[in-house]
Amino acid sequence: MAPTPATSTALASTWAAQGDLPALDVAMVEEPCTKAKFGRFGAYEVTKKLGEGEFASVYRARRAEDPEVEYAIKAIDKANVQRHNSILKSKRNIRRVNLEVLAMRRFRHGGICQLYEVMQTPSYVYLVLEMGERDLFSFLDEHPDGCPELYVKQIMRILALGLRHCHNAGIAHRDLKPENVLVCGDPEKWATGGATDGIVKLCDFGLCATITEGAKLTDFVGSPGFFAPELMTRKDYDGAIADMWSLGAVMVEMVLGHNDFDDLWCPPCLRAASFSWFSPSNPQPPAADEFLHDVSLFKRGIRESIHRVELGSCEMPPSEPVRQCFKMLLQMEPESRSSIHQLCSAPWFDLLEAKADGSHGMVRLTFDRTSFTTELGKASAPKGPVERRFAYRSIPTMAKPGLETIPSSNNLCSDSDADATSPVNGDHERKSLTLGQVLDPVDDVLRCKTPETPKSPTKFAVIAPPAQAEVPAL
Repeated sequence: MAPTPATSTALASTWAAQGDLPALDVAMVEEPCTKAKFGRFGAYEVTKKLGEGEFASVYRARRAEDPEVEYAIKAIDKANVQRHNSILKSKRNIRRVNLEVLAMRRFRHGGICQLYEVMQTPSYVYLVLEMGERDLFSFLDEHPDGCPELYVKQIMRILALGLRHCHNAGIAHRDLKPENVLVCGDPEKWATGGATDGIVKLCDFGLCATITEGAKLTDFVGSPGFFAPELMTRKDYDGAIADMWSLGAVMVEMVLGHNDFDDLWCPPCLRAASFSWFSPSNPQPPAADEFLHDVSLFKRGIRESIHRVELGSCEMPPSEPVRQCFKMLLQMEPESRSSIHQLCSAPWFDLLEAKADGSHGMVRLTFDRTSFTTELGKASAPKGPVERRFAYRSIPTMAKPGLETIPSSNNLCSDSDADATSPVNGDHERKSLTLGQVLDPVDDVLRCKTPETPKSPTKFAVIAPPAQAEVPAL
């Protein structure tokens, strides 16, 4: 339905009020590329379309004066941003575009995708971004049984530094997952070379939020398997501490690999249900809908998944440093979860040292100098394709403290733009993802279907979690 003249005027005024967007360039050339010919956005020649999401498309581009340097251009379609029936939601989406630009202009860090230029026309906002090679999700395809621990360490310490820079700049990412991490260079060379030999970079800040000390956020955003549990169980949350849970979930997927991550962790509530409540006298776990609406069952399921992740597989349990890192990040209660500064101070990373005044000093930027061994071996063939995760951008009324219910998942909205438009070198077709719940995008709504009862992965022991509710943060 076309907006009324009054609505169009109000939305145009909202765009004009966004202080971090440049002035409109009504004369700028806007020609998307096709299979038959290159396109052009202003001074940039567009050579290939890389991906498409709900709000934006991403293209590979270059400038005529320096054709060897490639860029990723995120073309944000204003009509899609403001297409909601609710003018308030349309204005919220417009402000999120401005916030993404504001956030990325604050960043100057090797572990964060760089924003070079912003252009605005009456129909589009264009973000000219640093070009990546592939994302961490694609990298993990090569390691279906999980990454070698040295890879996990290298990637996590760089992500920790990048996230520390974000939080120091007053920005919470709020959608950390492998799809939003770029992998540049060959990790086999990271340990022996300098920063130019490879790095990982945080990208896609379309769902970010500004954070100030003591301030809480209330809107629900994130991706299944990666958003912090307090987004479901509390009326508000700390954006920076919620990022720490998401970072821990990224580490879990690196350690387990795609398939075991989906079986054991994502979503933890539904997967854990079949383990915790099975007995000869009670052979059927709670129905998925009942489980998702009960705070106590939800928390119990997540606690058990955490416990099983810390135990690891029967063949190769995680090392003590990895287990300690999990304990720092995967705390159910956000008050017990480590901050990014505490994580960077972990001895395993060897990044920061505490000073007498309580501040932290940088010991080393990002890379170990230890050589990789040849015992890492080759990854086995993948068990099958694993689909990427949609991000959620909203949820119905949150559960209030003291109420033993969680809001229905039937009206979770997909934010495929947050997933499909990372500046990576390759085509990404975003699909619905079966993760215990079957999430079918229909008219921007994710509908929840009851899955078959999941089975325990055979290589992971079924062990009841310890009696205590939480493990104290280190």
